[in-house]
Amino acid sequence: MRLSAAINSFKSSNLISWKTTGKLQQTLAGCIELSGKTRQSGKVSKVKIWPGFTGQGRYFEFHSNLIPASIDFIQTVEHLLSALEAKGIDNCRIQIQSLDSEDTEVEVPIFYGSANAWVEAIEQVGRKEALDRCGIIYFF
Repeated sequence: MRLSAAINSFKSSNLISWKTTGKLQQTLAGCIELSGKTRQSGKVSKVKIWPGFTGQGRYFEFHSNLIPASIDFIQTVEHLLSALEAKGIDNCRIQIQSLDSEDTEVEVPIFYGSANAWVEAIEQVGRKEALDRCGIIYFF
């Protein structure tokens, strides 16, 4: 999907739809940075995953535009989102950078067709309770 369609969808939708679970929301304990070849275009893209605040959820950033974390807007995102879900990461900002500054297709590296690279990177950096912008932990 083109970047402009993703941005328009993001602006018109609610990012966050959290239901109360009684559990503390989790985020990364540090930043993850991985680069690799993409499946569809064969280009190299770099992904940085930053810790997020409580209630932000998971979302993408591409060329300074925010995009919902959905396979509808980002190509080959299934393994990354599966790894985040499996490791309990509720809140993070996923920044995608293409080596081609003119690129309008948002695509995540494929890494041998599995989530292993993402899971290992998440395990290496660890996770922690997500705070709000004032440094307070909330139960959701």
